Amino acid sequence: MDEFELIKTYFVTPSNNKQIILGVGDDCALLEPSINSSMAISTDTLVEGVHFFNDVDSFTLGYKALAVNLSDLAAMGAKPLVFTLALTMPKVDTAFLEDFSKGLLTLAQESNISLVGGDTTRGPLSITITVIGEVVSGKAFRRSNAKVGDYIFVTGPLGGAALGVGLRLGKHNNLTFSKEVFKSLDMPYPRIDMIDILARSKVNCAIDISDGVIADLNHILSLSHVGAVVYLDDIPLNHNLLALDSSDAKKYALGGGEDYELCFTVSAENCEQLRKECKSAGKEIFCIGKIIPEQGLTNPQIAMPYKNFGKIQLVAPNGKDIPSELKGYMHF
Repeated sequence: MDEFELIKTYFVTPSNNKQIILGVGDDCALLEPSINSSMAISTDTLVEGVHFFNDVDSFTLGYKALAVNLSDLAAMGAKPLVFTLALTMPKVDTAFLEDFSKGLLTLAQESNISLVGGDTTRGPLSITITVIGEVVSGKAFRRSNAKVGDYIFVTGPLGGAALGVGLRLGKHNNLTFSKEVFKSLDMPYPRIDMIDILARSKVNCAIDISDGVIADLNHILSLSHVGAVVYLDDIPLNHNLLALDSSDAKKYALGGGEDYELCFTVSAENCEQLRKECKSAGKEIFCIGKIIPEQGLTNPQIAMPYKNFGKIQLVAPNGKDIPSELKGYMHF
C-alpha cells in the first residue's frame, strides 16, 4: 500500500460542510470563511514515549490526538471547522491504521470537524494535527483579558489524567482501581460543549488545562498582568483521587495536567448569567478563586495561610495542606 492508497483507504471521508471548497486530494485545501469571523488555528504534536505510552491502543490514540487540539479551539471560544493530519510511523500497519482512523474520525464526526489534508511519512511514531476553527471577530477568549474582580472557574474535576500517568509508572501499587481510571488520561473529552455557553455568558478569557491548573492559570495571569487567589478546598477532585491521601490527591489535581478541562474567568456581573446557562444545559462548573491586582500578592487581604505559586496565592484553612512545590509539565 503506497501513501496515496493509505490516505484514500483510511482518512478520506465525505463532508457536507459548505465552507470547504476543496478538501483532501490536491496541493492545498480551500476554505471559505464566514463573514465577520476570525480563524483560530492550533497545532499539537504527540510523540510516542513523550505524550503517550507505547502500549496505548490505537483507537484511543486517534481519539486523543484530535481531542487535545479541539480543546485549544474550545479555550478560544472557536467552533471547529477543519483539521489536517501529519502521521509519521515506522511502517504501514493496517491493523493500527484501521483502529487509529476509527478513533480519530469518530471524534471528528461527533465534533462536526472535517479532515481536509495532511501528510504521511516513515519514521518514529508521531502525530501532528492542525485544527482550524471560527470565532466571531473580537469575541475570542484571549488569555490577556482577565480583569481584577473576575471569578475563576473550571469546567470539571481535575487530577484524573495525572493519576493515570502515575499508575502507568507503577505508583500506588498498594491500591486497587478499576480500568475506568485511565479514561481521563486516554480519552479526555474536549470541552467544545461549553463554547456557546461561555460566549453567551461573556467570559473574559480561558485556557485549557493541559499542564496543570496552577501552571496554566499563571499563563493567563502573566499576559493579563494580574494576580489570583485560589482556594485549595474548592479545587474539584476526580473521584478516583479519593483513594489517595489528601496531599497526593491535591498535587495531582493542581499540577498534573492532561485534564483538558477549561479554566476561565468571568466578571461578577456575568456570573448569574453563567450559572443560569450551565443549569439550563445540565453542565457543572466550579468556582476556585478570584482575580486580584498583582500587588495583592505581597499584601494579602486573606486571614488564612497561603503560599505563592507564580502569580497565584494558594490558600487553605489549614496551611499544612498546601503543597510545598508545584510544577506543571514542561517540554524543555
